Amino acid sequence: MKPLIIYTDGSCLGNPGAGGWAAIIQDDHAEVILSGNETKTTNNRMEMMAIIQALKWVREHYQTDRKTKLYSDSSLIINTLNDGWKRKANTDLWADLDTTNDGLNVEWNWVKGHANNPLNERCDQLAVKESEKAQKATSDSDDSEVSSKSMRVASHSEGQFLCAACGTSSPGLLGYMEESDMIRVDCPHCGRYIKFASPTPENLERAKKRPLISKEQIAALQAKAEADGKTISDRELKQLKKMTQAEAEVRIEAEQTLF
Repeated sequence: MKPLIIYTDGSCLGNPGAGGWAAIIQDDHAEVILSGNETKTTNNRMEMMAIIQALKWVREHYQTDRKTKLYSDSSLIINTLNDGWKRKANTDLWADLDTTNDGLNVEWNWVKGHANNPLNERCDQLAVKESEKAQKATSDSDDSEVSSKSMRVASHSEGQFLCAACGTSSPGLLGYMEESDMIRVDCPHCGRYIKFASPTPENLERAKKRPLISKEQIAALQAKAEADGKTISDRELKQLKKMTQAEAEVRIEAEQTLF
């Protein structure tokens, strides 16, 4: 299996100032673009945010042992990760990065910026655009101390969700998570997780018709697998979490398990 390829970059108009970050994730021929911005930040924080958000995407969509090659033009971050340089600032983001990276199989690579590397150049352009959006948001605001954060995977039209994994747009497969009162959106075409939807009356009405597996049902299935001398992998657990309560009940009552 080929490794995932990730390029990340950060930008800041002023230091501190309006900043943006971007990440490009490639899996064979599939590509996902993540980006976001903050109205008051620094360049180093945006470089780190790009890496953190990219790795969070990897944790959500792939097995944790998947080989990943990450490229950044921040020698400070790459040398700190590879050579253990002292972390003198942004300790909150370093803690987040450590937690997100825990258990992942990441190879950290430095790439020279502005050296005609196509993916690095694309990341830079995306991050700069996000910085410009944040700068505009600041200039349009009456309060110069406003700090906003956003993350964009892909835009979607009203009532439609765009799946970054397969590129299709659909109303989404909505499921209701009773314990957290959240609405999970999965792609009806490829089955991948898309996002958590806003709890609008329309979304809640749709989602509550499809209550997702409960924590008690997951625990019961894990106990059944353990009784058979088996272990539920992270990938299998992700598949479990897409089940409805009715589907989970059938699994629990079945004489043979999926695992």
